[in-house]
Amino acid sequence: MYCSHFNLDKKPFQISSDRGFLWLGSHHGHALDLLQRGTDQGGAIMVLTGDIGTGKTTLINEVIHTLGKDRPCVRIEDPGFELHSLYQKIAQTLGFREPDPGEKRFSSRFHGFLDQVAKKGQKVLVVVDESQRIPYRLLREILSWPKIDSAGVLSVILAGQLDFLDVLTDCMGRAWTDLVQVHVRLDPLDLNQTRAYIGRRLAIAGADHTIFTNRAVEEVFGYAKGIPRVINICCDQALIQAFSDDQKRVDRSVVQGAVAALELPGAHSADQKEMPGKQIAGAVPGNEKGPSPLLTRRVNEAFALLAGLGICILVGYGIFSTLTPRKDPDAIREGKAEHLVM
Repeated sequence: MYCSHFNLDKKPFQISSDRGFLWLGSHHGHALDLLQRGTDQGGAIMVLTGDIGTGKTTLINEVIHTLGKDRPCVRIEDPGFELHSLYQKIAQTLGFREPDPGEKRFSSRFHGFLDQVAKKGQKVLVVVDESQRIPYRLLREILSWPKIDSAGVLSVILAGQLDFLDVLTDCMGRAWTDLVQVHVRLDPLDLNQTRAYIGRRLAIAGADHTIFTNRAVEEVFGYAKGIPRVINICCDQALIQAFSDDQKRVDRSVVQGAVAALELPGAHSADQKEMPGKQIAGAVPGNEKGPSPLLTRRVNEAFALLAGLGICILVGYGIFSTLTPRKDPDAIREGKAEHLVM
């Protein structure tokens, strides 16, 4: 719609992951390097965490794309299914079919499969997306896979939101830090990275002049908080807004109008608040600030249980009151009156 207006070859801010627009700042590049090294060497369990939209899917897609065609790979996009369904998915994708593999039988078959792969000189990659939803039994088994991978041909990437760290701790205690060889955390971009990200995508799309002013970029950063997916949404809407206003450049007021049209919840202008980003890759994190999402969920469940008990008590009291005979108030008053007369 706006490509011809800005002399662009294609839309620069698609939400879907596109390798043609791959942008790797120093921290994202370092994170990708760690994942690729762990995958190439084999025998590694890697954890990739980050908020929604920080680029986890982009990095995973890039790791898988760089694999050789003969490299067995299975990707589980949603692990929140029954355990036997996940076993079937892994078994069928990797090529050792089982009609309904149980936990022990699956482990035995998987061990045999890894031995065959080792004899062929190959390696295997298993990727689990949305790992914060993974069943604890499967998580424990995955973390034990290195025990049956004597040749070191298996690599595992567990990608999830930040509360996946709480899931790991709740399931394994702090022992999970000894079982994971690489932990990569993706945090939001800072202002300079946001500026480079926007400029890179516009250049790939064919931009031959500056479209977003510096104040416009600052405004995008203020609203998007450095989240690449939200940056894409803001910038795409800003280009639509500028096109409708017949403007060749996107300035601060255009971004403000675009974001207002999007009605982004909780958005704050760049003048109100700037949240600088920080990047950490390849290190096990310490305690995070703020309450644990896992603890929050449990507190909410406790409140829900207490509310349910309260409702049951009220209902029971109502039934008891209905079944218990009571004296007529008028009769009582009349009785009192007779007593007084006497």
